[in-house]
Amino acid sequence: RPIFFVDGMLLHELCTTDPSKISARILMILGARRHGADEKEGQIMISEAMRAIDECIAIIEERPDIEHPDSGILGGCMTRPALYFEKSSFHMALGNHKEAIRDLTKALRIDPGYTTARDARANLWASLKLKDYATLHAEFKRILSEVHKDDRGNEASYAWLALVTSEDSRLGSIGDAK
Repeated sequence: RPIFFVDGMLLHELCTTDPSKISARILMILGARRHGADEKEGQIMISEAMRAIDECIAIIEERPDIEHPDSGILGGCMTRPALYFEKSSFHMALGNHKEAIRDLTKALRIDPGYTTARDARANLWASLKLKDYATLHAEFKRILSEVHKDDRGNEASYAWLALVTSEDSRLGSIGDAK
């Protein structure tokens, strides 16, 4: 089975050959996801990927039909919520946590059931102490109600619930965090 490898700069060159194509924008996003940690070119790739995300969102807003899974264009995988989530990940990588929260909130305005975005936003709120305990408690309870009980990501939600209930007894006991 052959292994294919494309270095970051070659991928960047492929993407910028005809940047007007949506496929080039998607490649740019994927390339930044893979090579964004590169010390030399990573931040450039991330900033260009974030621009490409904004351009993809604008294209979808002009032609919302291409976002539908049956359209055969984006296959339902490059939705506006998914693009906002990806952009939030880039903001987090750059340390722009409040911008990440804004993009996660935009994703949730479009798709309130996007639990992955809700979980990321709640974890940022909690770790940066941006919301009160009651808000955090409600958000983590909602997340846990939306995911499978055996989901491996639940540990963080349970930990935050235990923390906020131990800090504010009006929210229940640590036993209620289950």
